[in-house]
Parts: sequence; C-alpha cells; structure tokens
Amino acid sequence: MLKAAGAPEEEAETMMEVLVDTSLRGVDSHGVRAIPRYVKEMQKGIFRSGDEIKVIRDAPVTAMWDASHVNGFVAGKKAMEAAIEKAEQYKMGAVGCMGPAHNGALYWYTTLAVERDMIGIVLQRGAGHVVAPFGGVEGRLGTNPFAVGIPAGDERPILLDMATNAVATGHFLTMKLRGEKIPEGWVIDRQGRWIDEYDPAAAERGDIAPVSFGGVTGEYKGYGIKVVLEVLAGAIGSGCSLDAGMRYDLIYMAIDPTGFCPIEDFKAKVDSMIRHIKSSAKRPGFREIYLPGELELIEKEKRIREGIFLDEEFWLDILKTAEELNIDVEEYDILL
Repeated sequence: MLKAAGAPEEEAETMMEVLVDTSLRGVDSHGVRAIPRYVKEMQKGIFRSGDEIKVIRDAPVTAMWDASHVNGFVAGKKAMEAAIEKAEQYKMGAVGCMGPAHNGALYWYTTLAVERDMIGIVLQRGAGHVVAPFGGVEGRLGTNPFAVGIPAGDERPILLDMATNAVATGHFLTMKLRGEKIPEGWVIDRQGRWIDEYDPAAAERGDIAPVSFGGVTGEYKGYGIKVVLEVLAGAIGSGCSLDAGMRYDLIYMAIDPTGFCPIEDFKAKVDSMIRHIKSSAKRPGFREIYLPGELELIEKEKRIREGIFLDEEFWLDILKTAEELNIDVEEYDILL
C-alpha cells in the first residue's frame, strides 16, 4: 500500500518496520491501523518521498536538520543513526530535526541506540497546540511525548515512551471506537469541566482540550514536564524558529555509557536496579512488578505467535484504502 502510494522500497520498509513492531507490542493506536493516514499524507504532499534532508548545522557532537517534507520515519531513523555515530566517537550525540511529518511511536528510535549498547532519547514537540496549560482551558501546548531506551544485561531493556498528557491522542480515537469513556482528569471543555468523551472535531475547534498527565491530583507536574519539552524540542528541535506551526520538532540523542564507566559495569548496575525494583512486596491485585516497556515486550512475544489484533473499523479502513490504490486484496488471502 505504501509503495503504491508513492513510497520507494527503502521508505516503505522503514515505515512498516516501525508500524508492525509497534502493533506487535500492543500499542494499537500507533501501529498498522494508521497506514491509511500515512497513505493520505503522502497523497496530500505532507511528506514527499525522495525529498532530501537539509543539514543546517553540523558539529562534532550536535547537528540541526531541516527535514521539510521528508518522510518522518526515514528522517527519524537517519537522525538517530547520526546521533549514534557521533556518540561512537564523542560518547554523546544529538540531532535536532524539524519537519511536518509524523514518525510513529518514539520508542522505536531509541531501540536503535539500545541495540548498540547506548542510551537512546527522543524529545518531541507535538504538532499544534492542543493541550491546555495548568489552570487554563485553551490549547497552548503540544502533546509533547518523549522516549528513553536503556540497555540492560540479562534483563529486558527499559523502554519508556509516553505523551505528557494522560495518553497520546491516538488512544482517544481508539477508545472512542471501542465505546470506552475517558476517565476524569484527562480532557476538559471550554468551561474547565472534566468530560468523558473525545470528539476530534471539537478538539480541532478548541472546544475541548487534553490536560497534562496526572489529572486531578498531579496535573501540575505533567504540565511542568510538558513546558520543558516545549522549550527543548520546540526551540532547539525547530532550529530556534519562532514559527511552531503544525510540524513536529524533535531531538534524537544517543549516550554511550562507556564515557562514564565500562559497559559491563553499567549493564550489571541496570540489571541490579531492575531486580531490586521487582523484589518489592506487591499491592493487592498485583502479581508482578514491571519496568517501563516490559509489558509491551511480553505482548510482542504473544502477538508474534498469535498475530496482530485490529478493530474491525480499522481493518475496513485498510481494505478501503487498498482498494483506492488498486490493490487486489484477494492476492493476499493469507491475511483473510
């Protein structure tokens, strides 16, 4: 489908690697269900396959790129790989990258560093200003997610990927489809009242707005983190441009632990910390303590065996998009 929409082989493979892995981990909001979205974005020219990245600045440890209309998945992969190359030589590397194209789940890019025994970090200022500031009712901040990947030794790596509102907006759409109500403390209306349904059209008008994570008890902490990410990714990650617009501004970072200690010592320390955390007595109803990203890795093992779940509406959307691209789905009856 992606190739039929105009993506060259390499771009299509990169996108599918991210989307399939994301679905395998159970993050359905950011996985293969979003393929029709990216097909439409290619058709609209939001990103143009084959466009070149413009290097604005390039220093030994840092760089700033203008991805313009480059495929967001491809730009993200190249940016993290460039950060890793810098870290291999200087123990740290960071690449700022601005462009309008979405790049899927951020955790995936941190795994490129983790696989090289490095710490991977991605900071993003989400497109637009849809999230209300603490005490406000109008959108003034992005969803501003971030991800951190940390390699371990014998234990599973730690993979944190989160928006700084309660959940990424993609989850709202999935919840709406499944008839699930939004918990109190996630979204407000123009009067500042908590609401339990998410309407994308109302959000676009500004009639409703997500709030920073923490809801009714810890919203201010999430708001503080969101503001910091707005500054870091929204300033450095935009090349300090004053025009935020609807693009995605990011910083891809890699840190080589050997700049501080032998890698074996670092990974042993991470393993020890993981085991110490898991040794805690459990609350009622909890059978095990999991580290960030661990449940997703367990889900991946299950879905590799059993397949990827798709809500019927998402599957029908994929079939409809395939038909519009003149793809004969019957040729792929293994999926049916």
